[in-house]
Amino acid sequence: MGRDLAQSFVQAMKAFEASDAALGFPISRLCFEGPAEDLQLTANTQPAILTVSAAAAAVLREKGVHPDFVAGHSLGPAP
Repeated sequence: MGRDLAQSFVQAMKAFEASDAALGFPISRLCFEGPAEDLQLTANTQPAILTVSAAAAAVLREKGVHPDFVAGHSLGPAP
């Protein structure tokens, strides 16, 4: 998840590195290598999706794409 993006664009890799530092664990390794069972855990899925989204946004900004609006999703509040 996101590996090709990070390997293709320096800005994307920087976003993964920033997430790794902020989270205190290598979310990049989990995204790139799995295992899928761990990536599918909500505690990992949410920061992984945010990280890949931030990486994609960084690449788009670098390419001159500056959206007026964006949308996302969430699982909502915890029970």
